[in-house]
Amino acid sequence: MATAEKNSGEKKMSRRIIGAIVIMMAGAFVCGCSSKIEATEAAALKPAADFQDAVKLIKESYVCLESGVTIKEAEEEGETCKSGERVIEIAESLSKSGWNKEKIMSMFDLMVRARSSRATVDTMGLVMFGKADAPVTMIEFTDMQCPYCGRYNKATFPTIKKNYIDTGKVKYFHVNLPLGFHPQAFRAAEALYCAADQNKLLEMRNENYDNQKALDVDSLKRMAAKIGLDAGAFNKCMDEKKYENRVNEDMKKAQAAGVGGTPGFVIARSAAGTIVKGKTISGAQPTEVFAGEIEGLLSK
Repeated sequence: MATAEKNSGEKKMSRRIIGAIVIMMAGAFVCGCSSKIEATEAAALKPAADFQDAVKLIKESYVCLESGVTIKEAEEEGETCKSGERVIEIAESLSKSGWNKEKIMSMFDLMVRARSSRATVDTMGLVMFGKADAPVTMIEFTDMQCPYCGRYNKATFPTIKKNYIDTGKVKYFHVNLPLGFHPQAFRAAEALYCAADQNKLLEMRNENYDNQKALDVDSLKRMAAKIGLDAGAFNKCMDEKKYENRVNEDMKKAQAAGVGGTPGFVIARSAAGTIVKGKTISGAQPTEVFAGEIEGLLSK
């Protein structure tokens, strides 16, 4: 009887711990589309030989939900990371309940963000909105079929544009990052550049986000006509795949910056030249998250 009660108690404890992990995983992944690059990086995390090494690995890899920096970076910068503290507590609880190190790390492999919270981007050749001398630079990595990108474009981007881009406070760069599991995203990205030839990239971008389930080439051509583009010039641009290489270059910039999911953002104080070194923000976060970061940079 005592053994049965003990086993029952252990099962309840495991369920509570697993439940906490599921909640944290939901919080970590609710905001964006992840690419195969990111999944590969997470799978590459190897179980540590010693439990303290496992904790060290988690601190170096897990990105705090509150600040967008890793636990290690938060400690170095004197920032709080309540979600990170909870992660370590769960790891310790799992260890005390009998989980071995390999099992613990295999669980955390599903939720760890194995990438830096800082990124460097070369903006040479990228599409820019706003004033070139704006004090803050914001770079968006986006996929036309990503529903989270569509959510950001409808719920947050208009406020960012009105309050910061149009007022000369932020210069905003657009980078295409069509993910492999979104088959129409690449041609839709090409369509944006074809529309940019006629100074209507934003209008085409809005049409794409409003029609994410119909981004085949014929539909893209109909959208172009709807927003008043010269149909002959646009269709020729698409048929000749004029901007195929340019979209590939965008993808290379994203890879070089360590951005593997959409929407992804880099925000920094503007500096001379085309190289931007800034903080990353992942996912379709609330407007307040972006506004807070921008205002913080403006105050420096």
